[in-house]
Amino acid sequence: MNENIIYTNENDCQDCYKCVRNCPVNAISMIDNHASIDDERCIYCGGCIKICPVGAQKYRNDETKVKELLNSDKKVFLSIAPSFVGEMNISVKTLINTMKQLGFEGVSETALGAQLVTHEQRNLLNESDKTVFSTACPTFVQLIMKYYSELKDNLSTLLSPLLSHCTMLRNLYGNNIAIVFAGPCLAKKFESDSHQELLDVAITFDELKNIIQTANIDIEKAETEQNEGFMPIHSNGGAIYPLDGGMVETIKRLTPQSVTDTSFFNFSGLEETKKLLKSEDFKNNPNLFCEFLACDGGCINGSGVYDNHPIITKKNKVATYYKSLPAYSEEHFIDKYAPSSIETNYDMCKPVITKEYTLKEKETIWLKLGKYTKEDFIDCGACGYNTCENFAIACLEKRAELEMCAVSMRKKAQEKTTALMKAIPVGLCVVNESFNITECNYKFIELSTDVDINITDAVLEQVINVEIDRFFKLSKHIKSVLNSKERTSILLNKDKRTFNIILFPLGNNTTLTGLIIQDITEPSMKRDIVIRNAEDVIRDNLHTVQKVAFLLGETAAKTEITLNDIISAYKTSEDTHE
Repeated sequence: MNENIIYTNENDCQDCYKCVRNCPVNAISMIDNHASIDDERCIYCGGCIKICPVGAQKYRNDETKVKELLNSDKKVFLSIAPSFVGEMNISVKTLINTMKQLGFEGVSETALGAQLVTHEQRNLLNESDKTVFSTACPTFVQLIMKYYSELKDNLSTLLSPLLSHCTMLRNLYGNNIAIVFAGPCLAKKFESDSHQELLDVAITFDELKNIIQTANIDIEKAETEQNEGFMPIHSNGGAIYPLDGGMVETIKRLTPQSVTDTSFFNFSGLEETKKLLKSEDFKNNPNLFCEFLACDGGCINGSGVYDNHPIITKKNKVATYYKSLPAYSEEHFIDKYAPSSIETNYDMCKPVITKEYTLKEKETIWLKLGKYTKEDFIDCGACGYNTCENFAIACLEKRAELEMCAVSMRKKAQEKTTALMKAIPVGLCVVNESFNITECNYKFIELSTDVDINITDAVLEQVINVEIDRFFKLSKHIKSVLNSKERTSILLNKDKRTFNIILFPLGNNTTLTGLIIQDITEPSMKRDIVIRNAEDVIRDNLHTVQKVAFLLGETAAKTEITLNDIISAYKTSEDTHE
């Protein structure tokens, strides 16, 4: 099993660069013509999985780990994310009883951890004189630690709601229990990997649904069983944490006069977040609290959610559930259930160090791509990088391949095509619906005139947009091809020479006609035709021999000898050596 949280199925990858273009932190490299995710750079936003057109990007499946825990001697508790009401179309009662049938000791709402964070964060803000960033979103936390490490001190010193919830459960039920989290977030798998002492396994809602299906749980029975309820108590304010701005709202509702000096803001979406982090807004503005969520709209649109439910529907479900919860006092909850501390230091990953490359080093890449002048640097982004400079850096870091530059590849392909057209020994020409030449090669001009001239690119340019009938009377044949959309071949006499001309449409929906022109009166062409016809006769004759050998006998062998003699008579010594 792949241990990386997000990885690429190399056999499925179509080398389209869509994931590279959409990765917010350039954590995807192209190696041997397939995408490869750099775990040290990845922030587990899951965007590459959602954007991949063929499903080559996948996340680690941890269903087996959960099943192993449920089959062990440990008491296993499920921490269910508050967004469950928007993702799982079953009642709370059915959910809890279904989990009990699976073997879980109990089900508890992750939202309780959010309530712990809300209470502690309010207290810390009273003592803070700087901008504070929430740590509820593990993707955002990694974005700060890996790419904006200069802002690391602005991170709240509190554990995330999930890890705070795990701390609370272990404090209540003993450190020997096992805890499984189910929710909409892939980055929670990183929290599990880096905090095994608190969280055993993190899975998505889809993984939980698969576990239920493979266990053949009787849902109808679960609906009729006695309702035991969430452990140790149902949530309250923390239930709106999965909504954009939910954390800010819960903090402001807890004795707001105690944090009147603090201004609250909430942001969601990585692009907007990156713009804000690059600005100077946080440096000269103390007493700010900012809630950041990586997913647009909040956790209900999480990286591990792949359903088709409209986001407004899910928001409404979460809000309705929140409003339906009976209230209880903050003091009662904290006094009875809060652990002694949920503070932490964030050091589970290192900053991404980007090497500074000299202009000369980057020029070595640009020269290979045929970028010589300012006009060559169009920053089209087709390679997945915003600028030609960033692409060159990725190539120097061995994270990108030269072939990813579509402009360079197109230019090289055009150069090869042009060289081939110049060298090919038959006339080639393309004519539009007005019967004007749009493209031709040297041999076309050579065949169209009996005057010996020096053919150059400048001569080719003079031919463009000239009517084809000035060279070969073909307009009526071209019109026929355009109407029929079928290939045809004609013989045309001109200047005491006979030309074999093949006309064909360039695609079904085009108004262009392609021409292949051969002078069959040339001695070499005559010889080639005789040789080709003789070889065709031999092949056809031998095929007949195989079918009716008993009738032909020695006659077939004599025919083959005769035809080979004809070929030998036309072939030169050079042909024989070949």
